[in-house]
Amino acid sequence: MDIHLTTVTPASAHLLKSATCLAAPTVEFQASLRTRSLSISTGVSNTKSILQLMESRTDKEAHEVHEEHEKPENMGTSLDSLPEEVQESILDCLVGNLCSTSSSVGTRNGTRNWNSAMRHPRAKELTNLALVSASWRRIIQERLYRHSTFRIKGTQKSLETCIEWFLKHTHLQAYVRHVDFWVPVWEQRPIDSGPSRAVLPLPQSPALLQGFLSVLPPIERTSLQPITSVYRLSAQNSALDELFYAVQCVFSKACILTIEGGTCKKPPMVQYFRDPSTRRLPSLPQIRTLVMKGAWNMMRCSSDFDVLSSALPNLKDWQSMYATPKIRPYITTYKILKSFPPAITHLHLCMEGFYSKKTLAAAKTNNLRENHHLCRSLGAVLPQLEALTLSGRVCSQLFISALAASPRARHPRLKSIDIVARNCCRHTSEPWNDVAGICNQDFIKAFEALVIGATASLEAFKDLKSMRIRYVDLDSPHAFMNPYFEMRGDGCQGIWSDAILANLAAWRPGTRFAANEGGPDEKAGEGAGAGAGAGLVLRRRPKNIQVG
Repeated sequence: MDIHLTTVTPASAHLLKSATCLAAPTVEFQASLRTRSLSISTGVSNTKSILQLMESRTDKEAHEVHEEHEKPENMGTSLDSLPEEVQESILDCLVGNLCSTSSSVGTRNGTRNWNSAMRHPRAKELTNLALVSASWRRIIQERLYRHSTFRIKGTQKSLETCIEWFLKHTHLQAYVRHVDFWVPVWEQRPIDSGPSRAVLPLPQSPALLQGFLSVLPPIERTSLQPITSVYRLSAQNSALDELFYAVQCVFSKACILTIEGGTCKKPPMVQYFRDPSTRRLPSLPQIRTLVMKGAWNMMRCSSDFDVLSSALPNLKDWQSMYATPKIRPYITTYKILKSFPPAITHLHLCMEGFYSKKTLAAAKTNNLRENHHLCRSLGAVLPQLEALTLSGRVCSQLFISALAASPRARHPRLKSIDIVARNCCRHTSEPWNDVAGICNQDFIKAFEALVIGATASLEAFKDLKSMRIRYVDLDSPHAFMNPYFEMRGDGCQGIWSDAILANLAAWRPGTRFAANEGGPDEKAGEGAGAGAGAGLVLRRRPKNIQVG
């Protein structure tokens, strides 16, 4: 770059004069001279040229900084260039880990509750994350559709809409692992949109009213009858074979199937076949877990279960839940367990509804215990199971039958037991004595016998590491005193007696009961007439309770 000086200072003139006096200046001297003369130039126009040079240098640096910002993208360090495992780990921190479809992986009691894994509570936020990048869109869609974020209504119209959607978006079919159908019991009555007509005043006399109605057309008679409800029994539900056919055609990768039949007073049964001549459901070999909610509406006898199990040849986990306590579900389940498929290793039975406050009559339960004792048939299949979750009436006969059936099994595989005893099976002649609770001494003795039988079964079940037996009564004024027993590894909590300790010493020598943390807080009963023990307030559940 050439810079022309318009104003020369005395110092620069002196240097130029000295340079002309030299006889034979060398090339190095001339270059040094030019450099020194340029560095000391301080004229006004020279200052303007220097400012222009600085401005051009600033533009050049800004361009270099812009190139540095663009360089990471050009070098391949964007979000899409990260390994897929890193991107999934980022989403695990944002929305939670991807739930496994196995019933035994990562579960505390061996049988997974699919109600909590089905729908994601932040599904709308997840859809926004799908707009970040193409790789995130695939990962987010996989998480949304793995356990379907929606419940497919088991009506013909909803089923057709669902099938049409997944046929238009075929790439989403492979993401679905859990299909949830809800077959409604009720539907809304259609609103009469016919032509309006004047309402005639009805005669007050019964005889005149009867004559008035006799001369009206049938449609007019119906319109005069009051409608007591805006709902009626659903008439547009899909048959069970249509639901199975939809899973077979659209959800070929699904391995968990949930069907909810609803509940009401005298509910209708879900229709199995649209064509009455058909007697076989479409086969679903990919389904390994079957969850039946409101099972009474789908399974009234053991032959219904035979139809279901024949369509699910690879079934490993069966979960059956009843909403209210009834005698017939106990009889049906008793007959099913008599010819139970040997491939099923995880069993979840909720016979009376966890939060139901209804109870069975004592006379009916005595007859049930004599002819169709569920504990006896369930104990016979216990050696083939890996995990059992049971809520309902139970007694020590469960483990007595299991000990008797264990020699026939090659190697008992039971690893976990979780039992919620709604009541204990026992013969009683008085209806009031069949009530469960901490105030009933016969119930406490039956519960103790249940725990004694459970600890005695450790002789046969060598792999049993987790056992929990409890009685739940949320309405009890002393809920912390509800009897329970829990064994996990080498630690135990709950009730104990000499017989329980003897069984643990014989079959689990290293097992020890946890000590109570502090004692109960004494508090005077409020008001006159406080019952016995009303002044005893427990701040925490005791870890060992002596009974017997």
